[in-house]
Amino acid sequence: MLILEAIGTATKAVFATPERIFFAAVLVVLALAGGSVWVYRGERDSARAELVKARADLAKAKSDNQALAASVSTQNAAVAGLEAQAKIRQYQAAKADAEAQATQSKYTLLAGKIQAQAPGANQCASLHGLRQTFVKERP
Repeated sequence: MLILEAIGTATKAVFATPERIFFAAVLVVLALAGGSVWVYRGERDSARAELVKARADLAKAKSDNQALAASVSTQNAAVAGLEAQAKIRQYQAAKADAEAQATQSKYTLLAGKIQAQAPGANQCASLHGLRQTFVKERP
C-alpha cells in the first residue's frame, strides 16, 4: 500500500496545477514525436541500403546480360558459318557424285563398245554381261 500511496502523492504533486498538466502533456507529445522520428530514420536508412544493393545487383545483371548476349551472338555466327560450310560441302559432294556418275557412264559405254567388238561367241556373252551390269547400275 505504501507504494501506491507514494505514486498517488507524486501524481498529485506533479499535476497539481493546469500548467503542470499541460507541460507534462507537451513532454509526452514531444517524446512520441521523437520516437517516431527515430523509428522513421531507421527505416529510411535500411530502405536506402536495400536500394543501393538493388542498384548494384541490377548493374551486375545488366553486365551479365550483355556478356551473355555477346556470347550468344558469337555462337549464332559460328553456327551460321558451320551451316554455310555444310551446305557448300553438300553441294560439292553432289557435284562430285554427278561427275563420278557421268565418268562411270562414259567408261561403261566405252567398255560396252569394246566388248561389242569382240569376235565370235564371246561377243554374245560380253553383251549379256554388259546388259546385266547396266541393269544393276541403273535400276
